[in-house]
Formats: sequence, C-alpha cells, structure tokens
Amino acid sequence: MSTDQVTSLTGVNTGGALGTSVPRREGAAKLCGEARFVDDLPRQNVWLGGTVRADVPHARLLAIRFDPCFDWSRVVVVTAADIPGENVVPVVLRDQPSLAESFVRYHGEPVALIAAADEETLQQALDRVDVDLSPLEPVFDIDEALAAKVPLFGPENVFRTITIRKGDAGETLQTADVVVEEVYETGAQEHVYLEPQGMQAEPTASGITVCGSMQCPYYIVEGVALLLGLAQEQVRVIACMTGGGFGGKEDFPTLIAGHAALLAWKARRPVRMIYDRVEDLRYTSKRHPARIRHRSGWSRAGRLLAMQIEIELDGGAYSTLSPLVLQRAAVHAAGPYQCDQIEINARAVATNHPPRGAFRGFGAPQVHFALETHMGSCAARLGLDPVELRRRNVIGPRGTLATGQNVGEDVAAAEVFERALVESGFLARRAAYDDSNRRALSAAGPERFKRRGIGLSLFMHGTGMNGDGEGLVRSEVLLRGNADGTVSAVTCQVEIGQGTQTILAQLAADGLGIPVEWVVAEKPDTAMARDSGPTVASRTAAIVGGLLISAGRQFREEVERRSGLCKADPDAFRSAIARLATEGPLESRAYYSRPPDMQWDEATHRGDGYLAYTWSCCVVALEVDTLTGEVKVLDVTAVQDVGKVVHPLFAAGQVEGGVAQALGWALMEETVWADGLLRNATMTDYVIPTACDVPPIRAVFLEHPHPRLPHGAKGLGELPAEGPAPAVANALRQALGIHFNRIPITPEIILPAWEDRQQ
Repeated sequence: MSTDQVTSLTGVNTGGALGTSVPRREGAAKLCGEARFVDDLPRQNVWLGGTVRADVPHARLLAIRFDPCFDWSRVVVVTAADIPGENVVPVVLRDQPSLAESFVRYHGEPVALIAAADEETLQQALDRVDVDLSPLEPVFDIDEALAAKVPLFGPENVFRTITIRKGDAGETLQTADVVVEEVYETGAQEHVYLEPQGMQAEPTASGITVCGSMQCPYYIVEGVALLLGLAQEQVRVIACMTGGGFGGKEDFPTLIAGHAALLAWKARRPVRMIYDRVEDLRYTSKRHPARIRHRSGWSRAGRLLAMQIEIELDGGAYSTLSPLVLQRAAVHAAGPYQCDQIEINARAVATNHPPRGAFRGFGAPQVHFALETHMGSCAARLGLDPVELRRRNVIGPRGTLATGQNVGEDVAAAEVFERALVESGFLARRAAYDDSNRRALSAAGPERFKRRGIGLSLFMHGTGMNGDGEGLVRSEVLLRGNADGTVSAVTCQVEIGQGTQTILAQLAADGLGIPVEWVVAEKPDTAMARDSGPTVASRTAAIVGGLLISAGRQFREEVERRSGLCKADPDAFRSAIARLATEGPLESRAYYSRPPDMQWDEATHRGDGYLAYTWSCCVVALEVDTLTGEVKVLDVTAVQDVGKVVHPLFAAGQVEGGVAQALGWALMEETVWADGLLRNATMTDYVIPTACDVPPIRAVFLEHPHPRLPHGAKGLGELPAEGPAPAVANALRQALGIHFNRIPITPEIILPAWEDRQQ
C-alpha cells in the first residue's frame, strides 16, 4: 500500500503525544560520546583537504604558482580550470564561484584546493602555493558601495531592492503632530556553533556521496551536481550528527561540500575537509550588519500615524541568501503595531567583506532592534510612558500588517505584552530602580557606581518561508511501515541540537495514534528521503511536523481499512502494521500545498507574508557599573505565543539559548575587521556569553493553536533571539539616561557616553 496526499495544513488536533517532554532520541549517544560527527567517521584511506585562499580583499587573479621544488605527485590539486561542471555555488542569484577564476572579492576567498594523505603533507603543499594577485580598491562601507566607486555587483552594488507600501506615509508625515527620526546600526555576529564546518565526499560507481555537518541536504545535492556536471540523482547526501547550526549550516555547507567533492572526484578516493576554529571564524558567513532609519509620525495622543523605514544590509562579496534575509527584514520592519500608512525601502548591498548568510532570526533581529529601541525614543519625545505607547498601538484581532496581511483572530501581541509585564513585575521594578538610581547619587563606596534598569521589547516572527516560499519548496514527507510494527518517519530535516528527531517522532506518533516509542525518525539521507525543505525558518515542527500528522492520519485510516480494525488497541494495530509491511510497501506520503486563502504578490510584497506568526515580549533587567562600563544582566522574562508547545523541555531550551545568543550580540560580540579580515578570530578574542554571564531566564508559553496547522504549532527556534537586544538598550536608557542606537553596547561604548552625560 502506498498513499499520496497533497496537504493543505488545516484542522487542529493537539492531543496524543504532543505537549510532553519525552526522552531525547540522540541524547544518550551524545552524553556517552557515541554520537558520530563527520570527523568521527572512519579515517582509513581517507585523504584530507585544505584550501588555498586569497590574502587580499579585492584583486585581479593573475596566476596560481606551484613551487617546482615540491613533489606535487604526492597530492591532488584542484583549481577552477579543473571543475567539470559549472563553477557556481547555487543559492539565489548564483553569482558566487566555487573557486575564484579572474577576480577575488573578499579576504580568504578560495582560489585552489589540495588533498593529501596526511595533515603534514597537506600543510607542506599549502605552504608551497603562491597566488599572484593584482590588488584592486576594496569597499567595506555601505555608503561607498552605493556610490558605486568600485563595481562589485550590478550598476549600484545592490543585490536586491524591496519596497513595501501601505497607504501614503509621506503625505501623512507632513501633517503629523510629532515626527521622530533616528538611525540604528547593528553589527555582524558569528554563529559559534559547537562543531566547525566539515564535509566528506566519496566517489561511487553511480556518482558521489557526501556526508557532513549541514542543515539542508538538498541544497548540497543541487550544488554538487552543478559543480561536477552530474544529474542530481547521482549525488547522495547524508547528514551526519551536526553540532549546531543557527543558520551557519544552511548555505555555507554547499561551498565546502563542493570543495570536498571536487577533490574526491579528481583523486578518485574519499576526501574529508574540516575547518579549524580560526578558519571557520574568519571565512564563514556572519549575521548581516544593518543600518536602519526610522521616521515615524505621531498624534499628540500617542497614535502611530505613519512609518517610513529604510533598511540597508551589508551583504558582503556575494549575494548568498541576502535577497531572502532582506525580504524577511522588510516584512517584519514595522513590527506588531497597527499603522495604516507605511513605507519600507530595503536593499542589500555588496561590499568586500566575506559573504553574509543565514543567522537565527534571518533579518528580523536587526529590524526589531531598530523599531523597539525607536519606540523608547518616541515615548520620550511624546512625554508618554513607553508601556502605554505600546498599548495604544499594538495590533489587535483583524488588524493588518505592513504587507496588508490580515492577522485575523490569531494575534496575541497584546496578550504576551500584558503577561510579560505581570510575570516580570515590570512596573514595580522600574519604579524601584528609579529610586535606587537616585540614591546612588549620594551613596558612598562601590554602590555609587551602580545603576539599574529594566526594559522590554514587543515583536513577532513569521512561520516558515516568506510569501510563496513554502509553495515553491513543496515539501514532501514519508511514513513507512516496518516488519516489526514500527513506523519510520522519513524526512530531510536535520538534527542540529534542537531536538528534531524527537519532535518529529512525537508529531508522527500523534497523527498515527500510536506510542512515540514506535516511531523511528530516520537520519536524513537523500537516497531514501525526498526533499522536505530546509531545516530553517522555524518550519520543522510547524510545516514538516504538520505534514507528518496529516500523513499519519492517512496511514492509520489505510491500515484500519485493510486490516478490518477500527479503533483497535495499540498492540493489535502494531501487529497489523507488521503483517501488512511484510506483504508489500506500506507507505503514506504528504506534500505541502499553500492554503487557498493565502495570497501573495512577490512584485509588490503585498498579501499574506507568512502562514502564521508567533508573538513575544521580552523583559530584561540589568545593572551597570559606571566605573568599569560592565553590564550585568540580572534576569530575563520571555513570554511567547507559539501556538502549541510540542516538547516543553526543548521549548524552554530554545528560549534560553536564543536569549543567551541575543545578549551576546547586544553586549559583547563585536567583530573587529581590518582590510576585510576578521582580526579577533579566536575564542579568546571573540567574546561570547559564558555560563557566568547568562542570567536566570524565565520562559512563559501561551498556547493558541493556529487553525492552518494540524497541530497548531507555529514554530519557536528563531523567535527568542529577536527581542533581548532592544530590551537591553531600553533597560540601559533607564539605568543611564542614555539612548544607545547601535549594538554591541560594550564597555568601550558605555564609558565615553556616560562621561559625556556627566559633563
């Protein structure tokens, strides 16, 4: 039996295996050191690969010279001339070569590849290569890039431009009682996943097999096939245990997988490429730095009348995912507020920095920082409490977002906001901090340097891929009955530490109506699994999980029909599965289909930007030492409506991890660049929060299951990383009386600002 189903995700069912913290599937293996990452694969007969890189950020590539005194027969060398297929890394615009041919556009761009039998020989060979470059003028500043003094991409060095209009913001701003205009900047951020980038490729009789650390197996299928000139069916990709991603294992693995595949294809043997931490920090993608200008018009009563928002992202040397990051940033830029006159102009700009890519939040953290910090400034200009200002403007049922999308009844922005005020004790603590800050003015000893503040932010995140994205991906899942009565859930969703294997088993079990222990979540392998879409965009539980529930219901109906069982006890149902599986294929498939009530215009960015939205409010309390500039975060309260919590323990972990990552971005994770090269490329110099820096984090979940999703779950992974940074800035405003409009807000920023204020 094989059944196919094109599924429009509708109808809510939140019973069964959902909502319980079942044991983590791969937890014991990780705990005991039995989990196998790419560098744990057998090493016998496997050669090691390395990269020859450009040492300037922009140049004409004249020649690659190989030292004649070295025995090159001991190694395998690949340059662009050796590529049998198309020299491209396919993402969106396909402008990035796998190996530089005529020009290099960032410091560290790959120029050649070398594989050797051992590390010592590999390093000797890498040291004997000289890249002859004729330097060109580099561009690292957005304004210089837009002036197009140095051509990098198109006539204006712009990868993509997006305009969103709702009403006439310009005309309304001319008559608004109060207009507030400010510019906000956010810095780059490194993913710092536990496991660096790594891939292994091995030629086979029918093509090539690639395994490694990744988020999106089918991205790699496409990339390797193009590079080697193969049909996609000849490329098999297997996801190893992956030590973290945060977006950094979305697009970049296509590059390193292609490099490993090129070396393996020429060497006719398996080749493994593993970056060390410095190489990973310097040459992989980062969060897009952003510059965002807000011009908002208000009535004297504090009603938001109009918003003009300009967004500029530094996309680096090649476009990679910048067009899509820009799209999410633009759609989220006006936030969870009702405003009828909105104009958003956004562009992603080419520079000679290493290419930027996906990072948790995918453009939304940048625009939420700008908007929620701006709300504090607007409240100050209007002479209103920022809490009350948000209350007067928060979007409500049947309100419309910047794209014109009607949120219907699924809007909990006001609810999470009010709940966060209560859970954090916001109003009472704010008053108490005002009192303690006044007392500090006359205090003696260390207390005279202490200032406290509490701040909040209100924000939302769209579920899945923007606009028509989910329809274009057309995800597919498979449930397969096994001879032992278990059911295999077959997808290409990758376990990157977020609990995918466990959650997908829960969701499949819910649809099947069987114990979760009877579901096997298979390891992603493109030889077995069709494309279920990328492991990104908070879509795994929401979209793919919803498909598994739908497939599970159909699977159960077919088993009951063929076996004559109706609402049988679990043991009888399992026996029926085992018997039918031995008679022939016992499968059920489900495919994503966009709900018929969703409409989207890609040209105008009007319509239903996302299938559903999660809503959240984050409150941060902190203390500042005005003598040292050190900021100590006291506690964080995060309230979120995620539709349905699938696994409470994992959900709390997602919030805690996202908050910690965002606190690092806000307060300490500064990337230091010199001539396009990341100078603080060690874990000693690139500072991230440690266990000592992470405060108590309280995660509160509201559950309003979404009617478009069979289980009501709207996703969670990215949302928690989007609100802490503006909450930090708003807390510092109370503590110090200073408006910070850029992050990270390090002691080097705080101390001069505090000194200026005192003077």
